[in-house]
Amino acid sequence: MALSSYKQYSGAYRQRMQTAFNAARAKGTIPEPYATPKPCEMCGQTHNTMLHQEEYGPTLADYLDSSHWLCGRCHTMLHLRFRFPGRWAAYKQACRLGPQPAIPHMGVLFGEARGWRDIPVTAGTAEGNSWWEALTCDRFTGHILP
Repeated sequence: MALSSYKQYSGAYRQRMQTAFNAARAKGTIPEPYATPKPCEMCGQTHNTMLHQEEYGPTLADYLDSSHWLCGRCHTMLHLRFRFPGRWAAYKQACRLGPQPAIPHMGVLFGEARGWRDIPVTAGTAEGNSWWEALTCDRFTGHILP
């Protein structure tokens, strides 16, 4: 499955960095904490966690520095935040309470989202200071890297 654009990075750019990561992993040169799965940094779920990158380069070191361990549900919701900011705000509240239900793969939740409508963002929603709390729901409108 081809990767789509994310923020300022084209799907092709993201794929090149993922390929470089996979090659380094095959050689055994990926350092901890990126080599061994960790609990989800958002909700604490331990099942089926994967790395998410907020930034993709320009080097593999930069790619790794922006990597975060997420469960499938949190990873999917993070990507859906642009289309559903109200659901994202509510989901962040749920994550503060503990692990969210595991899903077998991200496609499950992306499929469900096809029928979603957004919900209003509740005024006065508490925010923390974790990296994921500060993410914007604004879509990137600048130049996409090839």
